[in-house]
Amino acid sequence: MTSLKRIIFFLSLLLSFAAIADAQGRNSIEGRVVGPDGQGVLDVRVILKNTNLTDVGQDITDSQGNYRFQNLSDGVYYIEVLPLGTALEGKTLRVDLASFSRRAGGSSEIYRFDFQLHPIRPVEKPLPKKLAEALAFVQDVPPTARQKYKDAQKLLEKNKKEEAWAALRDSIEIFPDYYDALDLLGTEYLGAGHSNVAVPIFQQAVEANAKGWHSFYGLGSAYSLLNMRKDALPPLKKAIELNPYYAEGYLRLGAELAKEEGSYDEAVVIYEKAIKLEPIQAAEPYAALASIYSKQKKYKEAADALETYLKNAVDLKNPEPIKEKIKEFRKKAAGT
Repeated sequence: MTSLKRIIFFLSLLLSFAAIADAQGRNSIEGRVVGPDGQGVLDVRVILKNTNLTDVGQDITDSQGNYRFQNLSDGVYYIEVLPLGTALEGKTLRVDLASFSRRAGGSSEIYRFDFQLHPIRPVEKPLPKKLAEALAFVQDVPPTARQKYKDAQKLLEKNKKEEAWAALRDSIEIFPDYYDALDLLGTEYLGAGHSNVAVPIFQQAVEANAKGWHSFYGLGSAYSLLNMRKDALPPLKKAIELNPYYAEGYLRLGAELAKEEGSYDEAVVIYEKAIKLEPIQAAEPYAALASIYSKQKKYKEAADALETYLKNAVDLKNPEPIKEKIKEFRKKAAGT
């Protein structure tokens, strides 16, 4: 089978205390993410961070490349565009909503920031031969079910999602244990925001194929987006157990573990493993590590992580606030 469409979003909303301090925030940020040809890029993960580089929201671009964040208080934010699983470069932009609001007399506004992404050389590596052989899964699929699956793939290439989903459902109706069709349909529903529908599909997929790491990852991601953390952790851990080379699996698991103080140390270990793998948007795990270390009052480690974040966030327009935060952490580490 052709390689499955990668799940491009993972990370549920991790609201920081700084971002929700003002419950009356009414500002919005919106925009488009387009490719070199000016066409919208579908399923790109866009993350909004505060000045502590803590996630305060995320969105996934639609078929036109649109994203949106609402109910934002005044302040400085960083918009990170992460086209994971593509051959496009990511981007980071610092925005200051406070300055706009002051000019507007404190009224709510909608601020627009568009991003055009450019190609980078793909760096994804195939799985090691032994692992690929271990994960291989072959089914005797009825020809009619296989044809429906192929039809769905062609429809997805034309962005005819509703028709593709119908073809996948027909394929599964013909052969209920059709792993490839289940995995692809679950991935599609997840990407469209239908996490509750994706859960039983992924459950059926992993019952059909106990080695289906991609569906375990999808199942964990769906539970995460439904705020079912206890249910999300086991399948996410199973996904990286089956495929220890899946960097995004570590990132998703690290984000879940980082939600609770009792699992901070485990989250750090997972993020460090993610950093060693490729492909990966290298700035993201360092920002997450800095956030965890600061909460643990490990200020030297937080400063080190932020310095590496700065080095890797090549599209950061204004690094000065991050530099100031590094200085702050250095002073706290020195006890001054």
